[in-house]
Amino acid sequence: LTENLSEEGLDITSFLPSLTHPNDEVCHEENGPCDPRSPYRSFSGHCNNLERVNLGRSFTTFARLLPSVYENGISSPRMTSVSGVPLPSARLISSSMHPDISHLHNRYTLMVMQFAQFVDHDLTFTPVQRGFFASIPDCRSCDSPLTVHPECMPIPVPSGDPFYPQINITSGARVCLPFMRSMPGQQRLGSREQINQNTAYLDGSHIYGQDSCMARSLRSYGGRLNATIRHNGDKDLLPLTPVHPECKSPSGYCFIAGDGRASEQAG
Repeated sequence: LTENLSEEGLDITSFLPSLTHPNDEVCHEENGPCDPRSPYRSFSGHCNNLERVNLGRSFTTFARLLPSVYENGISSPRMTSVSGVPLPSARLISSSMHPDISHLHNRYTLMVMQFAQFVDHDLTFTPVQRGFFASIPDCRSCDSPLTVHPECMPIPVPSGDPFYPQINITSGARVCLPFMRSMPGQQRLGSREQINQNTAYLDGSHIYGQDSCMARSLRSYGGRLNATIRHNGDKDLLPLTPVHPECKSPSGYCFIAGDGRASEQAG
């Protein structure tokens, strides 16, 4: 089976469900002929490169610098190193490489990070697996791959962690950090690939949307984008929604824009 799945060149798109766009309206993909005289970008990035018309378009797989290396050669995450010993915990690597220590810089402020993240959100967004009705599965339990969703990949807290206890003192159960794998996006038989929901261009897709449906929902059709109107001389804000699946605001409302992570930005 593994040998068969490794074969290149067999198109399996007819057997796959369509990718779920971030809205309920059916969006027609931009697949028409390119107009080299068009002064505007396309929402999806289609035809932005006239020689390779689908290069960098939204909802396509990332290009790789190196080939993937999965545990089973197809899709299972790596658990062992090249020498055969178990790989260290992702949490252990994170806490070791990025200790929670404040280092004030004499030149740069935190806005450098904020702007860098803003640029990053223009270029990439990797969607993760969802549950029924686009819900977000709770992958906190260490056995969640068996009890919640097979794509859950909880991260066990290692011993000596500087913040999290390894064992829940109330239940006695092992503590894991929630993690859900990204959606697979390969269109041919072979190893698993990841999807970029945004366009790969610096084109403001995280502001205006990465498909025609999202773009229409964000426009006011008066030469402006939709906004939350404020009074008393205060500046307008982004439009708000009460149905954002990842909203953590106490009010229950979060901002919406061309990218679902708009509320992460400071301004």
